[in-house]
Parts: sequence; C-alpha cells; structure tokens
Amino acid sequence: MKAVDARVVKAENGPQRFLYKAQNQKEAVRLYECPLYDRSILLPDTSVIDEAFQINGDIGMASVDSATIHLRRAFGLLQGVDQNLEQLRSHVLNHNENLDHDGPFLASMVSGFKGARQLSVHKAALHNDLQLASAELDRSIAMNPDAIIENEDGVFNAVTLKAWVLQLGGTIEMIAGSGESAIPLFQQSLQVVELPNTHYMLGLVYEDRYNSQAAGWHFEKCLELDPDGELSVAAIRDANRMRNYKKKFRGDWGLLAISIVFCFPVAPIYFILKYK
Repeated sequence: MKAVDARVVKAENGPQRFLYKAQNQKEAVRLYECPLYDRSILLPDTSVIDEAFQINGDIGMASVDSATIHLRRAFGLLQGVDQNLEQLRSHVLNHNENLDHDGPFLASMVSGFKGARQLSVHKAALHNDLQLASAELDRSIAMNPDAIIENEDGVFNAVTLKAWVLQLGGTIEMIAGSGESAIPLFQQSLQVVELPNTHYMLGLVYEDRYNSQAAGWHFEKCLELDPDGELSVAAIRDANRMRNYKKKFRGDWGLLAISIVFCFPVAPIYFILKYK
C-alpha cells in the first residue's frame, strides 16, 4: 500500500482518529501545520484518512474556521477604513482652508507644514490598514479559497474583499492624493471584481478631468450592475449630465487677455488647453 505523509495529532479516543487541519478529504493527505502539535508520521494507507473523516464528520472545520477568521479580520479592517474616509475628507478640506487663510506669512507656513504632515500620517495609516487587510485575505485564501462570511452588509469572499481593498486605496488617493494615482487602483479593482461603486468612483475621477465620455460610461455601468443600489439615483443624474456636457473655456480670462496683448502666440495654446 502506498504510504502517505501527513502531519497529524492523535486524539484521545484511538490511534487512528486524527485531527487534520485540512479543507476536505483529499487535502487531508497533504502536509498541514497543526496549531496543537506537529509530528510527521507515515500512514499505511489513505483508508485511515477515510476512517478519520467518517469518525470526525466535518473534519476540515479547523481550516475553514481559520480562513473565516482571517476574512472577518480583513472585513473589519476594510470597514474601519471605509468609515474613516469622511474624516480624511474633512482633514483635507481643513488643510486646504488653512492654506487659503490670510495671516502672517510665517504662521501660515508653519500651520501648512503641520497640516500636511498630519494629513500624510492619516493617509499612511489608512493605507497601512489596507495592507493588513490584504495580508489577512492572502492567509484566508491559502487555507480555504472558497471561504465566505455573511453579515448585515451581504455575503463576501476573499476575491470580493480584494477588490474592495483596491477600491478603497483608489478612494484614499482620490481624496488626499490625485485622480491620476487613483485611476490605476480603481482599474485594478475592476479587473478583480466589477463593483458598481468602483465604476461610480472612476466616473467621478474622469468627470473631474473633463472626460465626459469615459465618465458617462462608468456612471452607466454603475447603473447596469446595481440599478436599485444606493448610488443609483446619483449615477443616473451624473450619467445624464455627462450626456448633455458642453465644452467651455475653463481658464483665467484675465490671463488669456494678457497673453493676447503681450505674448500672442501663447494665447491660442492656452485657450485650447483650457477649453474642456
């Protein structure tokens, strides 16, 4: 009979009754790390494993439960980041307001420097939580790629939460970074799972960049994926606004006039660049 190498822990009720940290019966013959006690032995035949499964019933629950625990941890971290986005947005608005505030030059400079540093720390803390969540998801996938969690917000697996990690990263950049740095994160998120919220966020980024065609497409896609969702009303309004979008000059008319008078060749270039 073919010998099978497995890490097992003998239960108290018999030499052939083992606790396997495995996802299913097939994977019980593979090497797994047991949190209780490691001892590598040669099993005479896979029938021993079959018997263990019959005796223990849901023999793979140890691994499944561990995978679920990692999923719940990741979800908690992501939920915390999501709830903190409004605070980050307020932080950015306050910082910008302080920069525009009239006051002594030195005091304004110090205040702006402190505000920028605090904002950077806040942003880094949120990105760090996303990294922690991503690591938890990797652990869950390694234990059981099919593990799921269910709560009042819905049913989630590791793949969906991976997409959420990238979406939140893009949102952080959108709020406290730049649209340019947010776009690749949103696009990567959509490559993992198409979430309607991600399409909506990309629509906002493209709208801010005066790309009405791309913005409208993403707003429409958000509606297609979730026609009755929390963003459906906003998406239908934004999609309609993009369909009726009209280009106009968005630069400084005074600067354009000065360019015409003193440096005419620059004026048409400036006008074209600002006509969006």
